[in-house]
Amino acid sequence: MGDVVKRLLFLIIITIFCTATAAFASTPSVAAEGALLIESNTGRILFEKNKDVKFYPASTTKIMTALLVLEHCQLDDKVIVGENPPYVKGSKIYIFEGEEFTVDQLLYALLIESANDVASAFAEHIAGSDEEFAKLMNKKAKELGCKNTNFTNPHGLYNPDHYTSAYDLYLITKEAMKYETYRKIVTTRSYTLEPTNKQPERRYFHSNNRLMYNNRFHVEGANGAKTGYTTESGHSLVATAYREYTDLMVVLLCDKKPGLWEDAYALMNYGFENFETVMGVAAGNLITSLKIANTNLELPLKASKDLYFTKEVKGDCDIISSLQIINGFKGYILKGQTIGYIEYSYNGKNLGSVDVTAAHDLPITSLYNYKSYNNGIKNQYNSYLLTGAAFVIAGFFAGAELIKRRRR
Repeated sequence: MGDVVKRLLFLIIITIFCTATAAFASTPSVAAEGALLIESNTGRILFEKNKDVKFYPASTTKIMTALLVLEHCQLDDKVIVGENPPYVKGSKIYIFEGEEFTVDQLLYALLIESANDVASAFAEHIAGSDEEFAKLMNKKAKELGCKNTNFTNPHGLYNPDHYTSAYDLYLITKEAMKYETYRKIVTTRSYTLEPTNKQPERRYFHSNNRLMYNNRFHVEGANGAKTGYTTESGHSLVATAYREYTDLMVVLLCDKKPGLWEDAYALMNYGFENFETVMGVAAGNLITSLKIANTNLELPLKASKDLYFTKEVKGDCDIISSLQIINGFKGYILKGQTIGYIEYSYNGKNLGSVDVTAAHDLPITSLYNYKSYNNGIKNQYNSYLLTGAAFVIAGFFAGAELIKRRRR
């Protein structure tokens, strides 16, 4: 088969693929008052319901607590329990005043067993009290861009001034997921806490992540979840799952049971069935070239980072790119120099941008010799003017002297 025929067949296949009509499953109906399904790599929202409305987060609060622990502590740091943590209400592992743990041990208790007493022990260890630790929580929330969040404690027990939104909780969890330790713990099915100086018996923790370990709600690629519940807040959940480049997160707030795991299961399947994330640009790849004005030279441009696109599985692939030049060229263009950036859009939606850099040095001496030559002519012309003016002035004085002599 000739190359021309092969190319034509390839173009026909691509055309058919790219113009296929999207065939979506029906959008799920969820019981949660606040809900969000989002692709974490690209930030594309695939489903939302009151995503910016404030709700009580219950124990999903502990995601922020774990994040601050990972920022402020080493895993082998020793934590000695103070007087107040053992008296915290709600779920607990029954720690004792003076009991000694490592940070690593208590993180398992915090995230798998959802122990309120452990949350307070961490708060006391890092900031001295729940109240002071809450100040750190709110500071971090603002740094992450949370706009509808306020924390008053590290565990999530009800307080009318303790709230967040589905989107804010996504921002917090996304940051926590950057830590390998966090990812490891939330995918752990069970954990055994060995005897301590105050407790001679082992303590056993078991994950309640039904997306990972329950046949009815199992989602392929599920890799973490944190649940929460109080009477006032109802049920809450943050769950994650990934397949290839697609990394989904579901956030549910104020969900009514039964409904929590049904909602999470339905949203995850809706996301994976109808959307996919692809690597549109790979760091270091040549993606375009720049023609240098007034010359016949072109400069190949490389992508400075990976860029992922989240698109409909059976939608068109009409991705539009636009090159924006941000730097003027002074002297040589050097390899690795940032030349500008390319913006990508898909079906009218912005997909992101990536800086582009010079693939190699660009020897544009001919261009600049041309400018130098023009400047040289100008300078030479100016020197001629100055020389001529000097002759005129000299002639003027010489003539004046001659007139004086004749008068004498």
